[in-house]
Amino acid sequence: MPRVLKIAALSLAALPQVLGGYLQAYNSCKFTIWCSGAKNGGFFTSVSEVAPGTWYRSDLEATGDVGAVLKCALNPNNREPFQIELNVDNKGMSWLDISAIDGDPFLKYHRRAEIPGVTGIDLSEPMIEQYKANADTLGWVTSEAYVEDSQNLARFPDGVFDAVVMSLGIFTLSDAVAGAREMHRVLKPGGHAILTTWKTRRPQDIMSRVAEIIRPGGSGGKSMDLDPKWLTSEHLASVMTAGGFKAESMQLCETSPNWVHESLSDLLQACNSPMWTARFCKGWSEEEMGRWAEEVTKQLTEEEKLKATLEMVAHICVAQKDH
Repeated sequence: MPRVLKIAALSLAALPQVLGGYLQAYNSCKFTIWCSGAKNGGFFTSVSEVAPGTWYRSDLEATGDVGAVLKCALNPNNREPFQIELNVDNKGMSWLDISAIDGDPFLKYHRRAEIPGVTGIDLSEPMIEQYKANADTLGWVTSEAYVEDSQNLARFPDGVFDAVVMSLGIFTLSDAVAGAREMHRVLKPGGHAILTTWKTRRPQDIMSRVAEIIRPGGSGGKSMDLDPKWLTSEHLASVMTAGGFKAESMQLCETSPNWVHESLSDLLQACNSPMWTARFCKGWSEEEMGRWAEEVTKQLTEEEKLKATLEMVAHICVAQKDH
């Protein structure tokens, strides 16, 4: 049975309740999203509004060589959606293809995770508790989750996982090479490590600058600081090489999951989400908070205001362990 180690939880999690069935998504964000379903053969559902803390379930079932897709986006037109696809072949095998922006970034690599044997770890206990609650609700009887430091995966023996996935997390480790080395150790021969890091993250840069303007010298402006070397794919590749992966068995590419909103008002509202203000505005007075939206607006270019879009570019690394 293939096993997948997923390091860190996603804000939007979606898995079918059973092998070869229906796709559903839970909106654990603080803002509304819009979801729809599709199926091979030209079948589509209408777009549904999904409020924070609620579920969406597509009515289109994946059955016998006919895949089903669930798309979720930040706009009611379902433009530039994040999506997952469930396929079930006639031999009874099932897999998920987890993608962003209509198939990117995994068009070339077809990231696949068979439903049985998924293990999740996170250093945050609340995140793991949320994962376990979701697992209980959805009946993920073959999944497991632990509070664990990805720099030390001693809980797991050598060569036990078919894939290790770490999304936007390796640059947070105090010893990234140790983390890469542990990924390499727990992978089976021929297994893959799939990682992402930022190249451009305009929203965070703007909010860091605003936090420093409103409260100079405060901790808010540095709350999401990132060493500039992590903005290069070369550094990500060097860390993975130092962790034991060979350069010739590594593929690098980019994707652009831009922050797209319907209007400037929606963009400013998103910047005011507790997900961001909890980091940048911790301990601020009411007066300081009152300046937030105005100062964010001042940092935007005219094009950003007009399109209500902020650029975000991510590096993707797919590294294979030698057979």
